[in-house]
Amino acid sequence: MLFWLALFVIIPFIVIVISVVMIGDDFWQLITFRMDFGRLFSDFFHIVALVFLGIVAWGADIFEIVRHLA
Repeated sequence: MLFWLALFVIIPFIVIVISVVMIGDDFWQLITFRMDFGRLFSDFFHIVALVFLGIVAWGADIFEIVRHLA
């Protein structure tokens, strides 16, 4: 049970940290005019995919917590 509760906190934290690092790097390259918009939209797709996988993992974690409590 403690494992699932730990994952309940860790999964969103990991998704947020990875997203901020990816967005920060792309934002800096866009500000300094070293990135084209095609790559920006490609990286945006990767961020959306990462958030989607994080939501799926978090949902599976909540399912396991509820299953363990029942």
